Amino acid sequence: MEVSVIMPVCNSQKYIIRAVKSAIGQNFDDFELIIVNYGSTDDSRLICAQFEKRCGKIRIVDCDENCIYSALNMGLREAKGNFIVFAPCEGFYYESYLFDLYKKQMATKADIIIFGVKLIDAVIKKELCFSPSDYCGDVKGLLENYKNI
Repeated sequence: MEVSVIMPVCNSQKYIIRAVKSAIGQNFDDFELIIVNYGSTDDSRLICAQFEKRCGKIRIVDCDENCIYSALNMGLREAKGNFIVFAPCEGFYYESYLFDLYKKQMATKADIIIFGVKLIDAVIKKELCFSPSDYCGDVKGLLENYKNI
């Protein structure tokens, strides 16, 4: 397994179908999608379970703590990939998203890649398109860039 995509989910039924469809519709095949449900009271988990039944790349895990940080840590513990990608459940991902990130990492050997967010619809502020572009380098360089914040 090359890439583990971790998608924390809590009460996101409005966005989850689009996010999961775009995540599993990648032109890069060597990945798993770990959906971490952390306290959803809507139909988010049920919707994700339907995807899990149809797609072998998806695993759902439930986090007892209602906290995104705990959900992300649980996803990290469950991950089997050599690389980790955090994917917000409110976004959607163009089809070469994982391939582009993987290609950029292979070319630069970066420890971390931070990428931009493109607002697709100014009215629906939560529908975002994530694309790699902003930072590619090592952790020390990242800290240097942000030490004055």
